[in-house]
Amino acid sequence: MSKTAPPAVLPFDAGADPIVVMRPSNIARSAFHIGSAALSLLLLRVVPHRGWLIAIAGSLALWAWSMEIGRRFSPALNARLVKVFSPIAHHHERHQTNSSTWYVTALTVLAIFAPMTAAELGVLVLGLADPAAGEIGRRFGRTSPARGSLPSRAAWASSWWGPSRPSCGSPRPAGPRRPPSGWPRSRPAAAPSPAGSTRRFDDNLAIPLVVAATSTLVLGQLAL
Repeated sequence: MSKTAPPAVLPFDAGADPIVVMRPSNIARSAFHIGSAALSLLLLRVVPHRGWLIAIAGSLALWAWSMEIGRRFSPALNARLVKVFSPIAHHHERHQTNSSTWYVTALTVLAIFAPMTAAELGVLVLGLADPAAGEIGRRFGRTSPARGSLPSRAAWASSWWGPSRPSCGSPRPAGPRRPPSGWPRSRPAAAPSPAGSTRRFDDNLAIPLVVAATSTLVLGQLAL
């Protein structure tokens, strides 16, 4: 939807590996990204019942997927949506599923299955890590985005560790806290990588789910 051209690969120096010229910073998209995470976190904190969270997230996901299906069959609708969301959208989203659609889908899954603490961590990590890693990777990274630059990985890791410290360092509850039945019960996994476990899926879908699942396993082990 954005008019920005896709990234291009250009030579960095004679005999050196090529570097990727990343898309320029989109302050409006980053602000929307962080604002969406803040609103989601607020709802997780203030909505009194899980059923309301499911209804809110599910309604947004239903509307978003209706728009996605509708614009596949209506060029006029697609053109209108492209025009409305062009300030915050990427170029490839003109004819592909929008990242916001994947995000509200992830929120719906979290509202149904995830413990509140794990859902909050999933929202926080995406809201902080994705903009931070993208910005630092654009400014300092020299590696293909498929592999992820070292600075962007460092930013992503610090954003993961920051929100998770208060929960992991909190006192142990009086009784055992086990993950809900809808989540796996295997041994806790390592913190996910932005270019690893989420590479085949949109980050706005994969990161909240992977972080929430990992957090559920870790917190469940700590409560044993």
